[in-house]
Amino acid sequence: MGMANEIDPRLLTGRLLVLEGLLSEKQLRSAVCQQIGHRALKWPGKSLGYHLVNSNLVAAALLERLLALRDARRVSRDDARLGEMAVANGLLAPAKLMACLAEQDAERLRTGETVPLGGIIRREELMWEHDLQALIDRQAALLAALESAAADAA
Repeated sequence: MGMANEIDPRLLTGRLLVLEGLLSEKQLRSAVCQQIGHRALKWPGKSLGYHLVNSNLVAAALLERLLALRDARRVSRDDARLGEMAVANGLLAPAKLMACLAEQDAERLRTGETVPLGGIIRREELMWEHDLQALIDRQAALLAALESAAADAA
């Protein structure tokens, strides 16, 4: 496929590598399963990218270049919306997102409180817990980039 000049900043590392043709879906799932197992044993807190490089599935320089391209694009608050990120990464169908958002609205009307979208996704078991956590982590990184850009502009 080849590297794009501009990469969607919402993409998770694994999804980015699959879209670039550097990993198959099967290799990604296998690597994630190994990462989960290794976290408890010998690589606590290490990223999927770290695991992929150490497993010789991806060259470190190539991964660094891809992530730099992904992270170079300025983001907006809309880029950091969890549901849109889930859809962009192929982890949630658009119709499922709409159903979750409708459920969120219904709960807000019923209780007066907003239930986080991630909580609804988790409760409905719409994605793997590891994928949901990866989305939440990427969302936090995008929001931090927004805050940093705002601080630099001030």
